[in-house]
Amino acid sequence: MRCWYAALAALGAFALAGTATLTIKHDRSLPNFFSYFTVESNLLVLVTAVLAVFGRLWDRTAIRILRLAALTGITITGVIYGTVIAPHTNPQGIELVNDVILHYLVPTLAVLGFVLVGPRIRFLRSDLAFMAWPGVWILYTMVRGAVSHPGFPGLNGAKSRYPYGFLDVNAHGWGSVLPAILAVTALLICVASAYIWASRHLGNTAKAA
Repeated sequence: MRCWYAALAALGAFALAGTATLTIKHDRSLPNFFSYFTVESNLLVLVTAVLAVFGRLWDRTAIRILRLAALTGITITGVIYGTVIAPHTNPQGIELVNDVILHYLVPTLAVLGFVLVGPRIRFLRSDLAFMAWPGVWILYTMVRGAVSHPGFPGLNGAKSRYPYGFLDVNAHGWGSVLPAILAVTALLICVASAYIWASRHLGNTAKAA
């Protein structure tokens, strides 16, 4: 188990550090880098992977919430990127390597780790409290985009105030963006609920503190 999560942590750290380095090298915004849901999800997976390596993924409230947030966030990252965002991107070279790791490898290994490797902490419905994180993230993202010009890369070389095209109010209007936000929120809750159900039926392999 520890080898699995050590590999997951190493991959995530490599891609996150590499992407951050490229961000600085190309004079891009570091606040923008950390404002991506993808990056935050990968950071949560990195933290929980490191905890697993050191045998610290215990059945405690804070750990359960962190673990559920990481699993749900990274699953949504993989699904939305692969279906909605990837067709509009064309990374090259090392950026392609980082892209594949952050959007495909880490999500796949994180989910397989939960299903096949463990530790499968038994989640509680109250652990849906992690939804405070995406709630704060979307509020921050929309307010920041409304009051400032973050300069995220947009389509066709244009700049956007929002990290993802489906959130761009200026391009699509609230009539399109609000349903998208509600749909992603519903998807987050459904995925998290699926993990809660699975944690009860796959068995609890977490070690007591």
